[in-house]
Amino acid sequence: MQASSWTFKSNGRTYMEKHNDNTLNTVLYKKVSGRYKQVAKSSRYLIYRFSYGKKLYFSSGDDEGTGITCTYTKDKNGFKLERSKMVLTERSGRCAVG
Repeated sequence: MQASSWTFKSNGRTYMEKHNDNTLNTVLYKKVSGRYKQVAKSSRYLIYRFSYGKKLYFSSGDDEGTGITCTYTKDKNGFKLERSKMVLTERSGRCAVG
């Protein structure tokens, strides 16, 4: 199993995004008391884009421009699929770029 991971901070909390490169699964962990606790899992290869308010935004896309956006709400469990078919890439102020 090939796995890749990276950590990022949002509002003072540390998260780790981990991918299984063979199955393209994504698992999100939150650091609690020095250990990482799993808080969300997806069968898609999701990439963290930005945070806004209590939500962390992730997206997945392909070369043809189709994709999805998912959110993780801080202190909750699981990813939520957003209705938009837009792949978010970044945030500028209160606007998202896709």
